[in-house]
Amino acid sequence: MGHRALRVTRIAVIGGLFALLATGITPSVAKAYTTIYIVQGLPSRTVSVSVDGDEVVGDLAGGKVAGPFWVKSGTRSVTFSDGGQTLVTSKVKLPAGSNSEIVVHLPASPTGDPVVTRFDNNLQSIQRRKAAMAVAHVAAAGPMDIRVDKKVVFANVAVGEYLYKVVPAMTNSVDFVRTGKSKVLLGPVDVMLEPAKLTWVFAIGRPGKD
Repeated sequence: MGHRALRVTRIAVIGGLFALLATGITPSVAKAYTTIYIVQGLPSRTVSVSVDGDEVVGDLAGGKVAGPFWVKSGTRSVTFSDGGQTLVTSKVKLPAGSNSEIVVHLPASPTGDPVVTRFDNNLQSIQRRKAAMAVAHVAAAGPMDIRVDKKVVFANVAVGEYLYKVVPAMTNSVDFVRTGKSKVLLGPVDVMLEPAKLTWVFAIGRPGKD
């Protein structure tokens, strides 16, 4: 069977559903550079983002995505601020030619300071009529099970972790529950998994609040 290169769609699950940016990603970038997308996982804030002191985006609301941005590869200093006040600065390793989601989000404790996590975009070609799906837990909650059509497909996922899977291209219902439990914390949301697309689902915010 033939294979197709991937494009990317992102969805944030914030108690309800917020549809994020859907965009094509080209894997061919200069070797000295890397491609990043900024995912704003702090629903109650509007942030500005700088890389090595240079602002790349301002006034980014919670549940939104910005990019692509091309920055030099290597270890970069990424700073998120709100109203001129620094929320968090993180050293992020960006391999040459990589393609990444840079997510600012809450830790497991809802009262904790924001943290930054990098997720790699796996843009390897997949079989025709197949779709790629990546689901990330970046919400203020302990380990969760990620269910597709009410069946656990990713179990005991901690904050800052994600899982990737190649699946048939179709619409699935995705929700998040505490590990080993059945009460839904976030979602459900219907996710259309389109052929030749990598669809990201991010759980962000505080379950039951924002």
